[in-house]
Amino acid sequence: MKPLISALCALLCLSAAAGAQAASARVWADKGGVFYQGEDGRARRITNSSGDRDPALSPDGRRIAYVHFANPNGAPSQADRSTLWVYDLTRNSTERAAAPRASTRPGRDFTRLHSPTFSNDGRTVYVMALAWVTSDSIHAVDLQAHAEHFVTEGNSLSVIRNGPYRSDLLVSQHRYKAEGGAIDPTFVIKPDGKEVMMVPGSDGANDEAAVAAWLRKGGWSAD
Repeated sequence: MKPLISALCALLCLSAAAGAQAASARVWADKGGVFYQGEDGRARRITNSSGDRDPALSPDGRRIAYVHFANPNGAPSQADRSTLWVYDLTRNSTERAAAPRASTRPGRDFTRLHSPTFSNDGRTVYVMALAWVTSDSIHAVDLQAHAEHFVTEGNSLSVIRNGPYRSDLLVSQHRYKAEGGAIDPTFVIKPDGKEVMMVPGSDGANDEAAVAAWLRKGGWSAD
C-alpha cells in the first residue's frame, strides 16, 4: 500500500474509533438517580437524590440535563412538582437551569416537567411541561441567563441535528379537522415557535412511521 494511502487509512480508522468512543457515552436514570457512562465504558452515579429522571446528554458530551421531582413518592398533586437541573461533567457541579413558575394558565406553568433535550449549540434546553388536557407545552431554557419561556404546544419533542432544518424542533400537535375528528401531525417548528411545515404523511394513522421515513429519506437525525 502506498504511504499516502496507508496514512489516510490510518487516519480514517482513528476517526472512526474516536466516533465510536464518543457514541458510547450515554446517560440513564435508575431508582431516582442519574447515571453516566463515558468513553472509557465506566458507569457512575452523578446524582444522589431519589427523585431524578429523564436525563439528556448535551451534543458536546459535557453536560447532562435532568428533571428533579421534589417529592416523587408523594400524592399526585405533590409528586408532579419538578424542576430542571444541569450537571456539568467537566466541573462536577450541578445548578438549577431555571426557577419554577407556578401558574393556573396552561402553557405558563413551569413546575411539571419532563423530556428535556439540548439545542445543537448546547446553550438551550427544551423541555416539556404538563399543560392542557389534550396537549403539553414546550419551553426553552437559556442556560446562561437561567431564563425560561414558552415556545409552543406539543405532545412530543425532538431537535433536528443536521440537514436544512438543523436546530429546528420536531413537535407533534393535537389538531382538529374541519370535517370533525382529531389528528396529531408532526410539525417542523422554529426555536421561536414559528411553524415551518408539517411532516408529510404525519397526519395519517402511521404518524410516527411517517416521521421516521421522512428523516431517513433526508439522511437526517433528531432526538
